[in-house]
Amino acid sequence: MSADKPDVLFARPLYSYSLDEVAGFCAAHKLWEAEDEDALLAGIASTCRAAVTRAVFTEDWMVKLPNLGLIAVCGVGYEGVEVETAKRRGIVVTNTPDVLTEEVADYGVALLLASARRIVAGDRYVRQGRWPKEGAMVYGQRFHGKRLGILGLGRIGMAVARRCEAFGMEIGYHNRNQREGVTYPYFSDAVALGNWADYFIVITPGGEGTRHLVDAAVMNAIGPEGILVNVGRGPT
Repeated sequence: MSADKPDVLFARPLYSYSLDEVAGFCAAHKLWEAEDEDALLAGIASTCRAAVTRAVFTEDWMVKLPNLGLIAVCGVGYEGVEVETAKRRGIVVTNTPDVLTEEVADYGVALLLASARRIVAGDRYVRQGRWPKEGAMVYGQRFHGKRLGILGLGRIGMAVARRCEAFGMEIGYHNRNQREGVTYPYFSDAVALGNWADYFIVITPGGEGTRHLVDAAVMNAIGPEGILVNVGRGPT
């Protein structure tokens, strides 16, 4: 460690502009660029007090950095961080729960709209020169006035709901628990929500708690005319 720049481990790639910003106040050690991970970790074992990652930080890395005090996760999800190990070792784990709420909601609604109106297929149809030869393609489904089922009505789910209300859509949802103060109809399970909805969006956290939450029964409930979009984290 230099006199004025503390050693910070970067466990996963970040955007280049982010790395450029931090380079001014820390010595950034990029684990993904190391030819020998163990050698890099050994070299900063006594001086590294902070680490930055995008999703994953293993127990092995914590053990090899005995003075580590902070793991900063650049994102909402921290399922890939061994949190219990961090607690035992006195390491603080942080995340950024609100920084991408509106952006993910934008993407989710864009994917729903693009799927319903076949925007990507239409773009490809035109670029392939098929319009003048074959005529207009089938445009897809009406988006306005449809029923949207939201699996996971948290911050992002509420942001999606606000956007879709502007399209005159009906909103329903399923959570582990019914939300107080929310007037959208609540469904007791994902299958019931799928049976009701025309479109279905998944906005759940990752981890074992949501694995296979959307199973064959839910897919059958959504049906062949339904649209499923997943902007959740990890297996669902």
